[in-house]
Order: sequence, then C-alpha cells, then structure tokens
Amino acid sequence: MSQLQKTTEDAIAIFQAGVHAVQADRLVRERLSFDGKQMQIDDSGEKNRWELHQEGRLIVVGAGKATFGMLKGLSVSLRGLDSEISVAGHVNVPEGTTTASENDPISDKRANSVTVLPARPAGVNEPTELAVRGTKKIIELCEGARPIDTVLFLLSGGASALLTSPIEGITLAEKVQTTRLLSHYGAAIEELNAVRRGLSTVKAGGLANRCRAGRLITLVISDVLGDSLATIGSGPTWVNNPPNISEIREILLKYDKNQSQFPRAVYQTLARLASEESSSRSQSWLTKRFSKKQHDNQCELVHIMLANNATAVDAAGVEAVRLGYAYWMESARQSEGAAEDVGRRLARQCIGLKSQPNISCIISGGEPTVTLPEESRRGRGGRNQQLTLAALNELEKLGATTSDWERMTVLSGGTDGEDGPTDAAGAWCDAHTVASYQDQKLSPQSHLERCDAYPFFKNTDSLFITGPTHTNVCDLRVAIYDQTQ
Repeated sequence: MSQLQKTTEDAIAIFQAGVHAVQADRLVRERLSFDGKQMQIDDSGEKNRWELHQEGRLIVVGAGKATFGMLKGLSVSLRGLDSEISVAGHVNVPEGTTTASENDPISDKRANSVTVLPARPAGVNEPTELAVRGTKKIIELCEGARPIDTVLFLLSGGASALLTSPIEGITLAEKVQTTRLLSHYGAAIEELNAVRRGLSTVKAGGLANRCRAGRLITLVISDVLGDSLATIGSGPTWVNNPPNISEIREILLKYDKNQSQFPRAVYQTLARLASEESSSRSQSWLTKRFSKKQHDNQCELVHIMLANNATAVDAAGVEAVRLGYAYWMESARQSEGAAEDVGRRLARQCIGLKSQPNISCIISGGEPTVTLPEESRRGRGGRNQQLTLAALNELEKLGATTSDWERMTVLSGGTDGEDGPTDAAGAWCDAHTVASYQDQKLSPQSHLERCDAYPFFKNTDSLFITGPTHTNVCDLRVAIYDQTQ
C-alpha cells in the first residue's frame, strides 16, 4: 500500500477511536464486577446490585458478533466472584472471533466452563444448522435453571443469525430463503427482524419465557438504530413485543404481492398461526411457540445497555478534536434508506465544508440498505463500500478538483469489521483513489449500478480492512475537508 494522505490517516484514526470506545471486553470489564456473592453492574451511572445464592449457579449464555469479547471481559470480572459459586454456559459466535490475543486471553478458569461455538462462517450473516444446535443448548440451559440460579445473557449484533430455532412448519432453509430475499429487496432492518421474530421459537421473548432461573440479566451492545430491545437480536429476552402475524404477512406481501417469491410453507404457516390467534386455540399456539413452563418463581428480567452507535460517534468526535478538526456529528435513530442516497448526501456535505471555515470534519453513524440488481449483473461488495463509491461518484459529478481531493477523504466502515460477504469493513476515497481509477479507466457509475464496489476499491488500493473487531454498533462514517492542507 502506498503512503496514505494525511486526511485518510486521520479518518482511519477517528474511526478506530470510535470502535475502541465500544470494545466489548472493556465495556463488560468496566461495568460488571463481583465482590464475593454480590454482583454489581453500572447502568449509566446507576449501580445495580444483586446477591447471588451461595448454592446457585451463574449461567452465561449469549449470541452475537461481540459476544466472545463480552465473555473475555466477563472472565476478568469473575476473579472477584465467590469461589463456591459455579459457572456454566454456552455462547454462539461467528468464526474468526474466538482468537484471543496473547495479551488478552480468557482470564478466569471458570469462564472456560462456558462453551464457545463458532456457529457460522465469517462474513456470512445467516443462520446455520450449527447455530440451531447451539441455540438448543442455550435453551436447555435456561429451561434447566433453578430459581436460585442467575442467567447472564450476552447479547450483541449478529444474534439474529446466531440464535435460531425455526417454528414448526418451517425449515431452516426456508427461513434463510425468506430473510435472504427480504435483504435482496432492500427491506429495512426493522422489517427483517419483525419477520425473524415471528418465524422463531426463541426470539421475541421466546428465550425469556423458557427461562426458569430466578433472574435473567441481559447485557446489550446495540447494533440497532434507536436501540429497540425488541429488535436487537430480534429480542430473545424482551417479552413486551410479541410477534404480530398480520404485520409479518404485510411485510412479505409488500415485496411479494403475488405470493410467489417466498417459500409456500412460510405463507401456509403464517395463515395457520393467524387462524389460531383469532380462535379459542390462540393460547395453545402461544404455549407451543414459547414452550412456556408453569413454575412458582417469577423470573426477574433486567436489560442493561452497554453501548450503541452514538457511543462510537461521540468517541470518534473526541479523537477528531485531538487531531485538530472541528466536527459536526450525527447518529441516526432510524433507518437511513438507500446507501447510495446516504453516500451522495455525505459527498455534498463534505464538499460543502469548503464554505464552512469553522467545520472540517463530519462524523456520522447509521445503517443504510442496499437493493441488489439481478444475480446475472450483481457484483461483490457491502453497504459501506457501496456508500463510499456513491460518494466518490457524486463528488466527481460535483466537479471536485485535484486540489479538493488532496484535502478530502470520505470513509465508511462497519464497526464489526464486516461489510457484506467480503473481507473488508468498508472503503475510503481520496486523491489516490481518484488518480488510480482514472489511470485504470474504471467506471465508478458502472461499478455502482452492479453493486460491484469491492473490486473497484481493491484495484484502487482503497479497501478498509480491519479484521473482526469483536464489537458491533452499526456503521461509522468520517468525511474530512481540511482547508489547512
């Protein structure tokens, strides 16, 4: 790689500062502590304390891209736990996230009693049969808990694919096909999660309804704009928003008016559930869906948010100031729409900094969508690469000069280190990118139309590759126009 221009180096540093602020191991280590039998969790400055039963167990379960990092942080905190209290558990994580660095291994031997299952390939955010088996183990641990036990659920982005148990009448392959088609049609994350909740026995509070422990505490690193607990990981421990069968059918029909694209079994099962919901058998459908146990204790449900997209954006802003930039920032609270539109808007904002002497950096966070072309034309990439390519294309259309590009960088990346089915977190564009694509006679517009951003940025040496970051709070974007250059 050739030497990076200063604005690109700074954009990368600003991005990395945002990711560092939401590192899963550090968040858990700093917020969760044990003193003998007492467990304490800091929730935005409020100290929550619980007394663990001497003869009870601490059962650790979880799923997500940041979950192994959370487990590493927990292993440090466990040093303060009474040695008589046993620890058991199971977590589902993506492949590639379980490699502990030599300076940050699992710290407490009791944490090794928590089995860690790499349940899906890296870069493939879809459920697998291995994830189903791991989910079954998590369900068994929760169902087998006693009132004197405490269950600690480590939840982060990516859990929707890693915690999976299809409802009766639908196979895993049919569920995967349904969510894959929804993604292809550009469905919003809220729509995807609404469908996932309804087609699962463990989401939408399904796991909480199966838990027989006296207490179920969920530690959350949010990858959802607005931080809806019903949406993060499709809400496995959030019982306040049960599935809405009518809503799910409406979402599917929005993208499949003739009911010919999604699997027939999905429509048939939803019709059956709708019929049961409206009849005297509705209680039996709920009982079957959740396998809710009748027991004397009432499981206490607690949710604590450790970090979200705004946490990363704020920390990125601090780094921007340290590097000498005055910044404007925004963390989206709802779906942003098409990545191309977000990229074009960011391009206009960035070039507009020429007339804003008091601002030199834009930091934003969110999660746009990409609507893929037909498979015969479809290239390779991810939403952050698509967004960056759209920004580059727009800046060229706006007449950005060589002098502009030497002062300017636009970078967009996934805080989890993943961007679509690629090995990149995202991409950047700067003066080198422009000179390289022009020299190679590449067409940004053509690559954009094919959703083929990965080879474009690979050929221009502008891919942003971080590897797994062990956290996940949506996307982070940095745009710099440095008038002092």
